[in-house]
Amino acid sequence: MDASMMDAEGGRVHLLERRARRLVVIVALQNLLVAACLLLTLYAYCVQESKPEDVVPENIHIRLLPIADIQGNQTLKFINSQSKYKMSLDDKNDDEIIISCTGPYILYMDVCYLSMLEGKEVNGTLWLLDERKTPEILFSMSSSHEVCTALHKTVYFRKTGKASLQLISTTNFKIKTVTVGMSSQLGGQCLY
Repeated sequence: MDASMMDAEGGRVHLLERRARRLVVIVALQNLLVAACLLLTLYAYCVQESKPEDVVPENIHIRLLPIADIQGNQTLKFINSQSKYKMSLDDKNDDEIIISCTGPYILYMDVCYLSMLEGKEVNGTLWLLDERKTPEILFSMSSSHEVCTALHKTVYFRKTGKASLQLISTTNFKIKTVTVGMSSQLGGQCLY
């Protein structure tokens, strides 16, 4: 064999060895990057799991236990609340709801009412009274038979206010059962 063929063969081997070394380096770098991404993902997941302050605050609300057999002109007296957050019933007056945050609220009710005189239409009106006992008409109800319905209305309260619900009705109008709740339209936000 002559020297020119040896150089060509030796050069080819040398070229293949260089390419193999580059490939090993590239694969090693790729594996390091994958491992770094996995570690970063695991760290971010663990940090997120350990932060309890990241929990979304509960919506400001009160949901009262159902009450029954209300007739005549009277303020609705609630036994207790089913759930609540930053709202409560007054300890002295079980007919007053204490408001802790200013803002708009959705007042919602599930109510069944009826005429105690079959076939004769009777009327009732639910009023919302604030701490100054200023009435606001919430719902007007009239029926000659039993009606069960869901009602809702947007109302506005000031912080440290009180609210109560009063039924004004004609003779023989009766609320059979009612469940009342209020929920802030600002979620868990209570700025003032």
